[in-house]
Amino acid sequence: MTDPARSTPVGFHDGELDVQLQAGVAMDAARLSGMGAGLLCRDAGVPLVLDVCQSLGHVDVTGVGASVYVGTSRKWLAGPRGVGFVISPGLAAGEGTDVAAPSIQSHTWGRPAGSPVAGAARFETSEASVASRVGLACAVLEHLGAQPALASRRLAAMGRRIRHTLHGLGGWTCVEPADEPTAIVTLRPPPGQDPADAVEQAVRTAKSWGLTLGAIPTRRAPDDMSTPVLRVSPPLGASEAEITRLAEVLDV
Repeated sequence: MTDPARSTPVGFHDGELDVQLQAGVAMDAARLSGMGAGLLCRDAGVPLVLDVCQSLGHVDVTGVGASVYVGTSRKWLAGPRGVGFVISPGLAAGEGTDVAAPSIQSHTWGRPAGSPVAGAARFETSEASVASRVGLACAVLEHLGAQPALASRRLAAMGRRIRHTLHGLGGWTCVEPADEPTAIVTLRPPPGQDPADAVEQAVRTAKSWGLTLGAIPTRRAPDDMSTPVLRVSPPLGASEAEITRLAEVLDV
């Protein structure tokens, strides 16, 4: 299936509905929820899980009404690697989504049946990197202090600038619409070249110029991708000089 509005691949895998999109297209989850998806899921007892790894700190994710939000520290929040988060409304009151496999940390063990503990502790293990969690908390505070709406506008403007600059250079073409309000830029390899080789060569060349690009294999979203692609994800502080260097890397 596809989402008729955005031609987004949608499929069923192991009993789950999986929406795959390996590109910087902003999927309007709030609009989807407003159309009744979130309410229908809740009424049916089906968790609506929203992966905000590439969204939080980048685009607005409010107003969705999901059962669970999952994400990572290291991407647009620019926090430390190795730590992520789960947000599930209702956990503080002992409600919310339960874990799939109860453990001695996640549940009380009364008889005849135990019950999930209150709060996010039900999702935790017996060990944790406390320093990484502190780093994530600091990153969140810095993001809030920088005003999320301003950060989103700055990132969107940067994405537009990069797409308008790179599209067509050296045969590389942008997957997203040029004015998509995100900073993720996805580039298809030039025609007539081996896609995997072209992507890997671009990554190596960019690295030698002090730039970090991502090589995205088809296994990331097999229902969406036919070839590997090149990922450009500029941080909030990226400069015009870096965009110019990137254009020189690809224009060969």
